[in-house]
Amino acid sequence: MYAKFETSMGDFKVLLFHTQAPKTVENFVGLAEGTKEWTDPKNQAPQKQPFYNGLIFHRIIKGFMIQGGDPLGIDPKLAGTGGPGFKFDDEFHPSLKHSKAGI
Repeated sequence: MYAKFETSMGDFKVLLFHTQAPKTVENFVGLAEGTKEWTDPKNQAPQKQPFYNGLIFHRIIKGFMIQGGDPLGIDPKLAGTGGPGFKFDDEFHPSLKHSKAGI
């Protein structure tokens, strides 16, 4: 399963490891498609629409990582503090390693 990101700096595609991290992929896809309910951090209102549309990558470390998924990310003082209004446990799989750029 792949996800395509369309950005102002160009498009890219990522591989989603649904077998190794099923909850993470289910959460991402549901938020991306708008089928999973989330809470808007600006007004605490429940939403059921695509979560990521229009959001920015608020943290960029060249050659290492990009971070997005924060509706408050446009404000440098708040970037990284917003989200969908819920958390879930991290999933780790021994075959998946962040071993080089692009992973």
